[in-house]
Amino acid sequence: MRRHGAVVRDGTPETVEADLAVMPGWVRRSLLHQLAEGERIVIRTRQHPVVLLRHLVWPLVAGWVWWLLVFRVQAAPRLIELVGLVVLLGLLKLGWMEVERRYRWFVATNKRILKHEGVLTRRVPMMRLTKVTDMTYTRGVVGELLGYGTIVIESAGQHQAIRDLTFVPEPDEVNAALNSEIFGERPRTKRGDASRTWPRIAAPRRRRRDDGDDEDGGGGARGPQDGPDDLPGTGGVEVSRAGHPPPPRVEPETWYRSSNLGSPRRLGDTGEIPVVRADDEAPADDAVREIPLYPPRGWVERR
Repeated sequence: MRRHGAVVRDGTPETVEADLAVMPGWVRRSLLHQLAEGERIVIRTRQHPVVLLRHLVWPLVAGWVWWLLVFRVQAAPRLIELVGLVVLLGLLKLGWMEVERRYRWFVATNKRILKHEGVLTRRVPMMRLTKVTDMTYTRGVVGELLGYGTIVIESAGQHQAIRDLTFVPEPDEVNAALNSEIFGERPRTKRGDASRTWPRIAAPRRRRRDDGDDEDGGGGARGPQDGPDDLPGTGGVEVSRAGHPPPPRVEPETWYRSSNLGSPRRLGDTGEIPVVRADDEAPADDAVREIPLYPPRGWVERR
């Protein structure tokens, strides 16, 4: 199956022959001899058909003059034959320009840029991608309407084999793919919601009143599977069903904390050792006595 389009989206060194299948057989065989073993095709295209417009002017004007001489002026037969010969030569030149356009191909691989041109005489100039220093991309008003552009390639040397790529079809895609190979990055594409690499931030949910209605008038009910971490804007603080926050959490009192608690490296390093407190059995004065497990009471009081 032949691949169409100027830019090859999924070209590999194994698919080079399939990527060049859109070309005439002589051009395909010539380029296969030019490419190295590990090269892959990135771009292969030829000039836009609009390049033939300037060659179409000659036969059109000559044909219009021939029609005037035959049907309006009724000129001499020798003059009509001469103008008819001019029309025929114009059509022959137009056909030859079309043959040359079909055999003139611009090919870019992951290592170099090539241009195959010529029908009777083959000419294949090439340039390595590492020599490209600057590129100019131009697309005028007519190019926007007809779908072609011009790419000018500059290199550090004074003489370069490839410089002007004129009447390039699909110029935006070709320019993006060429820049991608030169800079070593993939072309920038528009990402949709399906390709997001970051989580979507949910809209903050209103806290419900005691009567079960939201503050903004909504009547949505909260499911039993929603926990405190599911509520954006709460910071993970648990909120009761009635809308009142629970009592604040009190961190346990400790008497020792290892200096490298974050990443203990020795067997003797420990975490926090809590001070255990218990309610007294006598409920009269509600006294609370401290029961230190270790160290003794005096060590704790000197902290």
